[in-house]
Amino acid sequence: MSDSTGFIVLGPYRSGTSVTAQVLHALGVNFGPKRHLIPAHDWNPGGHFERVDINNANDALIQSIGKTLADPGDPKELAERADRTAFRLADMSWTRKPGMWGIKDPRLCATLLAWLESGILDRNRIKIVHVRRQIAGAVKSAMQCPPVRSFCDGTDGGARRMLEGYAELAHWHVATLKLPVFTLDYEQLLKEPQASVQELAAFIGVSRDRQIRRATRIIGKGHGRFSLQMERLFIRGPKRLFRFMLGQDSLHWR
Repeated sequence: MSDSTGFIVLGPYRSGTSVTAQVLHALGVNFGPKRHLIPAHDWNPGGHFERVDINNANDALIQSIGKTLADPGDPKELAERADRTAFRLADMSWTRKPGMWGIKDPRLCATLLAWLESGILDRNRIKIVHVRRQIAGAVKSAMQCPPVRSFCDGTDGGARRMLEGYAELAHWHVATLKLPVFTLDYEQLLKEPQASVQELAAFIGVSRDRQIRRATRIIGKGHGRFSLQMERLFIRGPKRLFRFMLGQDSLHWR
């Protein structure tokens, strides 16, 4: 088995898991080939760092026991009853390479135990980065994010119930699994980014000042928006124009 360590970013939607994954990536954590990652959007300009295939696998696990993203179910029930063929949807080969790798998907708040019990993830190589955010801020952010808002009934109350449920599920995993855990407070990350990033870097074993400074500069929406605009201009735009010239796509800029 290769010498590798996996970091699971665990926390509800709109709790700061994306910016945490962005920081971890800047510190050297590999979230897999970029072509499999959900692209950045205006409501998440720095990037989600979520893999489409892992999202699909988690969706299938949750749906197989009759649950939904608004109420994803009990971790023990998912581990015992969920259809394990769902794991075939995810290509985990990149996690077996040497070095540090990461997975970020809020659905893991409910499904992480199933991944461990199935042996897809090796608990001896896993550490958790547990992200927490005050519920009022998370609900407000969820209501401004069309995909997350659509997961529940689209109301403040529905978003609150969903996010509180995910937070409880994340806490259950942290308390039950007894894996190495670093708890990151989203509000504290914004208030004191340098100190928070330094502590996170120490947890994953990174000590290079240059890497830590680069990761610290990610904090804040300005950096993400600039990166998104550059990607749209120099990467997405030319690709879409090329497909349009081949007759494979309409020329709709986004």
